[in-house]
Amino acid sequence: MKLNDVGALLVRLVGAVFVLRGVTVLFNAVWVYAKLHHAVESNAQFKQGLHDSVANGVVSAAIALGCGLVCWLASKSLGRMLAGGLEEPATPSA
Repeated sequence: MKLNDVGALLVRLVGAVFVLRGVTVLFNAVWVYAKLHHAVESNAQFKQGLHDSVANGVVSAAIALGCGLVCWLASKSLGRMLAGGLEEPATPSA
């Protein structure tokens, strides 16, 4: 396995972690909204706080999913860049 492939694999793993993080944050935001929606209907401050926190969760999930997508799509070129300085040309022994 060449260093380019190892670098691409590492970048793809990072992208997969970003996607997993985005999915879990999105799931958590939906779960919190579903559980607390009826409890905060009577208090305007709590309702606004819940909506703000759910909105922040959705934005955070979107950013993580976007970073994961960019990592996945650019993994070949990023892997090549990571491995670029590590491969040394073969030098003839004296």
